[in-house]
Amino acid sequence: MANPPHIAYRPDIDGLRAIAVLAVLLFHAFPACLPGGFVGVDIFFVISGFLISGILFDGLEKGSFSFVEFYSRRIRRIFPALALVCAACLIFGWFALLPDEYRQLGTHVAGGAGFLSNFVLLRESGYFDIDAKLKPLLHLWSLGIEEQYYLVWPAALFLCRRRRRTTALLLVLVGGVSFALNLYYTGHDPSLAYYVPFTRFWELMIGSALAFAARNATAGSVITGGPLANLKSIAGVLALTLALILINETRPFPGWWALLACAGAFLLICAGPEAWFNRRILASRPMVWTGLISYPLYLWHWPILSFGIIISRTPSIGYRIAALAASVALAALTYHFIELPVRRGKVRPKLRRVTLQLLGSMAVVGVVGASARYDIVRPISAGDPRDVEISTARHDGYFHASDSIPGTVKNTALFFGDSHMQQYWPRIELLTRRPGKRRTVELRTLGGCAPIPLVERAGEPCLAFVNSGFARAAAPDVDVVVIAASWKGFAERGDYYRPGLRNAAPLDMLAPDTQWVYDGFADALAHLRQLGKRVVVLSSSPRGYAFEPGRMVDRSRLIPRVKPAQIVYRAAMVAFLSPIDSRIRAAAQKAGVEILDPDDWLCTATVCPTVDSDGRPLYQDGTHIRATTARDKATGLDQFVLLGP
Repeated sequence: MANPPHIAYRPDIDGLRAIAVLAVLLFHAFPACLPGGFVGVDIFFVISGFLISGILFDGLEKGSFSFVEFYSRRIRRIFPALALVCAACLIFGWFALLPDEYRQLGTHVAGGAGFLSNFVLLRESGYFDIDAKLKPLLHLWSLGIEEQYYLVWPAALFLCRRRRRTTALLLVLVGGVSFALNLYYTGHDPSLAYYVPFTRFWELMIGSALAFAARNATAGSVITGGPLANLKSIAGVLALTLALILINETRPFPGWWALLACAGAFLLICAGPEAWFNRRILASRPMVWTGLISYPLYLWHWPILSFGIIISRTPSIGYRIAALAASVALAALTYHFIELPVRRGKVRPKLRRVTLQLLGSMAVVGVVGASARYDIVRPISAGDPRDVEISTARHDGYFHASDSIPGTVKNTALFFGDSHMQQYWPRIELLTRRPGKRRTVELRTLGGCAPIPLVERAGEPCLAFVNSGFARAAAPDVDVVVIAASWKGFAERGDYYRPGLRNAAPLDMLAPDTQWVYDGFADALAHLRQLGKRVVVLSSSPRGYAFEPGRMVDRSRLIPRVKPAQIVYRAAMVAFLSPIDSRIRAAAQKAGVEILDPDDWLCTATVCPTVDSDGRPLYQDGTHIRATTARDKATGLDQFVLLGP
C-alpha cells in the first residue's frame, strides 16, 4: 500500500523490501547459496506492520479513518497482481498438469483468492504430502497471514483509538502471547507454527509497535533515526546477514530464529532514512526500483520455478536464471501497466467502480479454482485415461497411522513400523472382512520413523514412538508382531543420532561403527521372542524412480503424455537394497525371528513390475505400493490374520 501524502515516503524501506524479495528469490532458485533466504518473508511482515499500522494510526488520530476506504485501498493494492498470477497459473496448468495436479492447483487458487492459503497448506501437511516445490502457489501462505492480520488489527486499534496506554498494552499483550505460542508450537507442531496466523502475528506487531512508538513526541526521534542511527543500521545489517547465513531448513522455525531476521528489519527501519547504509544503499535507485516491484516479483517468481520443477524435475541452472529474469520482467510489466494505473485513480466514484471490478475479478478466479478442485474444470490431460490412472495412483494409499479391528479371537497381531508397514494395511483390512476365524489386528506406524530402538531422528519423536511400539508388542494379548520399514530410507536419511549425547553427530547407518544400532534392534526382537511371540521382519520392498507414477509421464512437449514402462530386474533391485537389507536380516537371524521378503509378492522370478498388465501404475510413489496393489498382491500377510475356517 502506497503512503498517503501526509505520511513521509521512505525510499530506504523500499530498499529493505528489495533485500527481502531478493533473499526469497535466491533461496528458491539456488537454496545452497543462501540457506536462510526464506526469512525474507519475515522481513516483509515487519515492514508491512510498520507501514500499514502507521497509516491506521494516522487516520485514527485525525478522525479520518474509514474501514471502507482502508479495505478498498487494500483491494486495489493486493488484488490486481494476485488475480493475474492466479489466472495465469490456471491457464498454464490447464495445458501442463495432470488431473490430480490441476485439482490441487485449483484448491490453492481458491485458497489464495480467499486469503486462506496458509490453512489450506496446513491441512495438506503431513508425511504423505507432496514436495512443496511442486505447489506453484505455495508462497501465497504469507499473503494469507498478512491479510488475516489486517482483518482484525484495524478493528482492535479502532476500539482503542482514544486510549494510547490501552493500545500500548494491546501491542505488548497480543505480541507477547503470539510469540509465546510461536515458541511452543515450533517445538510441538512445526507445521502449525509455520502456517497459522496466531504464531506469526508477533512479527507484524514488531512493525506495528515501531509505528506506534515513532508517533510519540519524546520517543519518535530516537526510535526512527536519532544520534545512534548508523549504529542501529549496522546492527540491523549484521542481524539480517546472520539470519540469512545461519538459518536453514533444518532449524526449528519460526521459533527463536525468526526473531533474528525480525530484529534486523526492526533496526534498519528504526535507524531512519538518514543513516548511511539506509541513505546510500537501501535508498539507491536499483534497490528502490526492486522494492517497488517486490510484490508482483514475489508473486511471479515461484510459479515459474515450480512449474519448471514439475515439468523437468531438476531444472537446469540456465532455466533457473531465465526464470528469475522472466519474473523480473513480468513483475515490472505488472507494476507499470496494471498496479500503477489502478492505484493512481483519484476520483472517488471511479475508485469505487475499480474496487468492485477487482472484487468481481478475484471472485471469478476463486470460482474457477474451486471448479478445478471439484473436476468441473478439467485439464487437457483428463482426456487421456492413462493420465487419469497415473493421477489416481498417486492418491491411492492408506493415510492413517494407527488402526485396530477386532477379530473373532482376542489374540492380537500387531503390525508395527513406518509408512512401509502402513502401505500394507489395505490388504490386512480386506482380510478382516472374510469369513472364518481371525486374529484381532492392530496397526501402529509413524511415517519416517523406522522401528529401531536406541536412536532418535532430528526433529521427530521417533524414539518415543519406537519404545511405545515395542512395549505394546510385549503385552500379553499380542501373539504376533510383524515389523516393516523403509530400511533404505533409515540408512540414507542422515539425521538419526544417538540421544543423550551433547551435540550428537548424525550416524552413518551403513558404517561398521554403528553395529550397536543393529545389535539393539536384535535384542529388542529377541526379547519379544523370549516372551513367546511370533516375530516377523519384512525386508525392503522395491523402490526407485521407475516406480514413481509421476515419472511415467513425458512432459517435454508441455502436454503430459504417458511413456512406456521401465523394466526393473529383480536381481538389480536385490543388489541395490542389499547394503541395508543384509544388516536387517543379520539382526533378525541373530534374534531367531522370521524374515519375509516382499519381493516374493511384488516381483516375478526375474522382474519387479512397475505397472500391471493394463499399464496401470502399481505404486503410489517411488517407494510405496498403492492400496489396490496391497489388496491384490500382499498375500504373504494373510497367515498373520487368518486362523482357518
